[in-house]
Amino acid sequence: MNESMISHCSRATPLLTDAQCSQKLPSYSVNLGGELRWQMCAGPNAEAWLSSFAEIIRIQRSTSSCGPKITFVAKSPENRFGSVISSLRDEGLLDGLPATGWRWKRLDLVRFAYHPDSADMICAVRWWDNPATNFASMADAVCVLYHGFTAYGAVPVHGALLELQGTGVLLLADGGVGKTTCCLRVPEPWRWLCDDEALVVPGSDGSLYAHPFPTWSDLVRGAKSPSRSVEQGLPLNAIFFLSQASQDEVFSIGRGAAAARMMSMTLRYFTRPQWKCSHPDDDVALRAQVFANVCSVASELPSFELKVAREGRFWEEIERVLPGEIDRFNRS
Repeated sequence: MNESMISHCSRATPLLTDAQCSQKLPSYSVNLGGELRWQMCAGPNAEAWLSSFAEIIRIQRSTSSCGPKITFVAKSPENRFGSVISSLRDEGLLDGLPATGWRWKRLDLVRFAYHPDSADMICAVRWWDNPATNFASMADAVCVLYHGFTAYGAVPVHGALLELQGTGVLLLADGGVGKTTCCLRVPEPWRWLCDDEALVVPGSDGSLYAHPFPTWSDLVRGAKSPSRSVEQGLPLNAIFFLSQASQDEVFSIGRGAAAARMMSMTLRYFTRPQWKCSHPDDDVALRAQVFANVCSVASELPSFELKVAREGRFWEEIERVLPGEIDRFNRS
C-alpha cells in the first residue's frame, strides 16, 4: 500500500459493477460510519467462504456499490496468484481497472492484490476441510480489510471494548494480561462488546468510534466468541492500558507514551516477519500511515494506565476518573 493508493481511495473505480454483484455473485456491505463504507463481493467458487465470514462478523447482503470493493476469489494451492488475476480479467471482472501493475501481499493463509491507482482489492482464499484453519484464514482476511481501512484513519487495536451508558472505553493489553477476565467481571450497567480486537474509526460527527471484532483465537480452538456485528460502533471516551497489580489504580499518561504503546500493539495487524510483500517500499509507506493514524487517536482521546487487582473493583476506578479527566484533556 503506498501513498498514491491511499490518496486514490475516495475516487476508486469499482471492481465489480452493480449487475455483477447483485445478479451473479453474493455481495455484502460493511458500514463503519463516516466514509468507511466498503463492499465485499464473492468471486467464482468463493461464495461459501464469504457467506461464512459475513455470518461471523454479522454483516448483511447488499446490492449497493457504495465505496471500494474487496473481491474474494477461490485459489487452489497449485494456482499462482498471477493466474488468478488473469482469470478474473478474462471473465471481465476487472473491467474498468488496470489490466497490469497489480501488487500483492501474502499473509499466513490468504494473499491479496492491490493497485497503486485503485482502492479496490482482490483477496484469494481457500475453503479448508479443517474449521480451525478456515477461522484462521478469516482472521487473516480481517487484516486485509484493515489494510484498506487505514486510508480512512482507522486503527485496529488489541483490546477489549466496554460500554457504559452508550459510550465506550478500550482496555488495551497484550495477551494473557486479563482483558477477558475484566470483561467477565464488570457488573451492570457495564457491558462488554469484545474482549480481544476492536477497530477505531473517525465518525462523520468528528468523534472516534470503536467497533467490535471477533476473538478469532476462540473460534480457532472451537470455543464460543461473542457474536456482535462489526457495524455496532460506540463513541469512545478514553483508552486504558491494562496491567496486573496487587491493588486497583489508575493514572493519566501522555499522548506520546500512549501513541508508542498503541503502535506496538497495532503493527501486528499489518506486518509480521513471515508475511511477504511484492513491493517492500509499500509496507514502509503503510507503517507511516498507521503511525499517523495512531498519533491522531492518541491526540484526541485521554489515555490512562489501569492497574487491576485480582479481587478489586477496577471499573470504579474508571468511573472515578472519566468525567474530570476527559474535561481536562479537552481543555489542554
